[in-house]
Amino acid sequence: MGFSVRKNYTNKSKIDKQITSIRYLCSKNGHRRKDKCDHLTKKPRPDTRTDCHSRMGIMLNREIGKYYVHDFVPEHNHLLHVPAFERFQDEWEKSLGICVKQRNELGTTHEYLVASYDEASEYKVIGDLSNQTVSCNCKKFETFGILCSHALKVLDAMDIKLIPEIYIMKRWTRGAKEENLGSTTIDVEVYSIFFIYFSSLIILVLLKFILSYLRGLQT
Repeated sequence: MGFSVRKNYTNKSKIDKQITSIRYLCSKNGHRRKDKCDHLTKKPRPDTRTDCHSRMGIMLNREIGKYYVHDFVPEHNHLLHVPAFERFQDEWEKSLGICVKQRNELGTTHEYLVASYDEASEYKVIGDLSNQTVSCNCKKFETFGILCSHALKVLDAMDIKLIPEIYIMKRWTRGAKEENLGSTTIDVEVYSIFFIYFSSLIILVLLKFILSYLRGLQT
């Protein structure tokens, strides 16, 4: 499980431009503007802000030249995100229940109409064999960075058995922690602290879940 974060503020020294303090917030911090949709709206926008107070503040100790955490709130008021791999696995499993209803495979650009066996909705997917790309009108990849089940079905229909590198987003890889903010690159040590603290948080959440499950078995 995990969650996304955003920067609340960054302070830099006016003398050497070194970052002196920075605060990260849960992406669900704050409140969203009132939704304008009414009771007739079929697909209302999901809540993206829940006023979550989880945060971590980091400051620079100039005497020793090290960063330290001075403000840390680990608790969230919402469910944590499912890891990218599990989300992809879920889409892959859904693709097994999708059939190709129509296909036009003239030339290198192919057009498919796909649908799930247990749903009435149909989706149009365009596949290009020359550069191994797919585009679905559900726009899940453009929105979340993960291939949808419809696109995975079409890749299989085009006999493409490996996920093209263009669909492996950097933010899902180990290199995602290397972030460049303008002309200043945050010290790697800051990210090490960030990673350690929030990894510990995820472990605590898992331990609480396991303990709750074991107590349920005892009763």
